[in-house]
Amino acid sequence: MIKLHEWPRRIANKMDNGRKGFVLITAILATSILIILTLPYVSRVATEYKLMAKIHNSTAALDMSEAGIERALWEINFGPNKGQFTATGYITGWSPSTDGHGNPISTLNGNVFQSGGANPMTLGYYSMTVLNDMNKTYDPNTNKIYITATGYAPQLTSPDRKTVNIVYLKPQHNFVTRAIGASGNQIGAITFGVQDKVDSFNSASYTTALQAYNATKQNANGNIATNGSIVFNTQAKVWGDARPGADHPFSSKPSNVSGAWGTLQAPLTTEPIPDNTLELSGAVSSNSNSNIIKGNVNDPAPIDADNNLSLGTQKSATLPGGTYYFKSITLGTQSTLNVGGTSKIYVDKAGISNGGNVSIGTQSNLYVNGTTVLYVLGGNVTVSTQGGINNVGVPKNLILYSTGNSISLITQTDFSGAIYAPNAAVSLTTQGDIYGALICKTFSGGTQAGMHFDLDLLNVDLLPTFTSNGVESWREN
Repeated sequence: MIKLHEWPRRIANKMDNGRKGFVLITAILATSILIILTLPYVSRVATEYKLMAKIHNSTAALDMSEAGIERALWEINFGPNKGQFTATGYITGWSPSTDGHGNPISTLNGNVFQSGGANPMTLGYYSMTVLNDMNKTYDPNTNKIYITATGYAPQLTSPDRKTVNIVYLKPQHNFVTRAIGASGNQIGAITFGVQDKVDSFNSASYTTALQAYNATKQNANGNIATNGSIVFNTQAKVWGDARPGADHPFSSKPSNVSGAWGTLQAPLTTEPIPDNTLELSGAVSSNSNSNIIKGNVNDPAPIDADNNLSLGTQKSATLPGGTYYFKSITLGTQSTLNVGGTSKIYVDKAGISNGGNVSIGTQSNLYVNGTTVLYVLGGNVTVSTQGGINNVGVPKNLILYSTGNSISLITQTDFSGAIYAPNAAVSLTTQGDIYGALICKTFSGGTQAGMHFDLDLLNVDLLPTFTSNGVESWREN
């Protein structure tokens, strides 16, 4: 029998047990709901994490492949052996091979990117292949370079990778002659006389252009181009490519051309000589004119009060290394002007009707014994019979920039250097030779004249127009 006074306690115990059961059920329900809500969130977070990791690794792999492309382009255009690439088609230090058509292939694998610090971490690596279509197998009209770079972002299982393929137009700075044409219409012309010749050589290990040419002459790489026409006289020969303007195509391959003969894919253009490279104002106010040394103490002063430099018959003078400013340079018959060291020489027309000219007389010579830049501003250049400019040096020692209208190299003259004269009509008459490179308005050659491109000029920083090139196509996968 339950005593009356125990009923309230028993009823309270039952009610407490009921509340505990309700709280447990509520907790279980709440936990179930949270699990139901949390699982999709966790799944979404995990998916997004994997997606972001994939994107990160894919981007890293793409960055690696693009770095590989940039490395290959640097080797081709700016590397220490870029001249070797132009001559042989191979990148020095890379693994060489050939495709089925004999075109050179260069391969480099396993380059590793690492962060700095005491414990460097591998960030990725790439492999590159450069196929130089020297035989024009894949494009009969143009030497192209096919570059493939694959980048890898390392993972614990298998690395993510991205591959970039580009078609690169072969650098055009190895055109020994480029006739641009007048500003605006951009029509030039190249005309060769009887038995004229265009070829190449490499002066890298020699002290004179003639010595280098005789030792390293190549029946190749004498490439020419113009926005206008190319005309050949009897037995003229271009050992290289010949590319006329789009409006002046060859009807068929000329027997005078050993290489490609199709028209230009795009017009040749030039840039003016930048004022900031001239530093003309500084040369006017501060120069080395007072340092000129006469060949004989009894000779008249070689420079007058108006800064005209003139040497009489069989006279000589020396310009020690420095900066010089003249209104004209005139060398009489059998006279000699020696440039003794690294120099900049300005010949400035400066509003004078007959100023700005450089005239090298018969059997006279301008000898260059150090790296020299000759600026002819507004005047013309004439080298008379058997005269020469830098004819006992190598082309890389002399760069001639001219804004004048004419450069005339008369019978049996020799010029060794790079000429950048986009406004000038350049003529090289009977048995004359240019060893180096030429950019001009028009070019004409006389009988048995020669244009010889120096491959070593590819290692010299010239104006941008010596290096017109570009990426034709870009594909990622």
